Amino acid sequence: MHSSAPAWVDPLMRLGYAARGVVYVLVGALAFMAALEGGSTPDSKRALAKLLEQPLGEVMLLLIAAGLFAYAIWRFVDAALDLDSKGDKPSGWAARAAQVISGTLHLLLGATAASLALRKESGGGDRTEHWTAVLMEQPLGRWLVAAVGCIAIVIGVQQCIKAYREKYKAELRYTDTAERLDPLIKLGLVAHGVVIAMVGAFFIWAAWTADPSRAGGLRDALQAVREAEAGQILFAVMALGLIGFSAYCFIAAAYRIVPRCAPNDLQTLATRARVLMSGAMR
Repeated sequence: MHSSAPAWVDPLMRLGYAARGVVYVLVGALAFMAALEGGSTPDSKRALAKLLEQPLGEVMLLLIAAGLFAYAIWRFVDAALDLDSKGDKPSGWAARAAQVISGTLHLLLGATAASLALRKESGGGDRTEHWTAVLMEQPLGRWLVAAVGCIAIVIGVQQCIKAYREKYKAELRYTDTAERLDPLIKLGLVAHGVVIAMVGAFFIWAAWTADPSRAGGLRDALQAVREAEAGQILFAVMALGLIGFSAYCFIAAAYRIVPRCAPNDLQTLATRARVLMSGAMR
């Protein structure tokens, strides 16, 4: 068992969370504007492509790509060394497998950002259908697609449980800012969990129908919410939720701890909450 991580892991983790926060604040802001003013439903690729319209857009995209690569490496190292103390039980291995999947997805998103910056790829469309079709062409392809969907749903549900049980508080060093933003963090984790679970449902539907076009990503999940009854209101709430998730990412960039490496006397949001609760009970 490793009791510490290489020194470069901490800055890599923080850079990664910051880049992830930028992506989600872009998607959330564009979605909220679409809810208020109309327009197309955004996804991460279209949100990143918007940066190309800004001064030094290519430079910003390359920095974001570097951050997303950093986040991917952090997830891989986290899973390999069990830096979040998930353990060696089946639930722990499942959590670490989810970290590897998260790392892989952010590696692909980083590659997309880099391609956009280097003008090797347009901003339109996403590659979900393409990769689903590639996966279906493999032996037991439909089962693989269904498995991806099931994993996504489990991850999404776990995000919601993490918010409800406030498990995220054990990973964040206590500060007044983090404590004040706690409701926004919670909303963000729930919104992110719902989106991931919906994406998982799309993959299962694609596997069931043997139709790769049924698979969907972030944009499809947001579009499904938008098209529901009272969908425009729900769409705006979901957009605010994604902005909340970006706030969680930025807070994590500043205050996230590595549980296996943190001092025992370090005060987290969780320990602060326990102190306040014990004081109230006296």
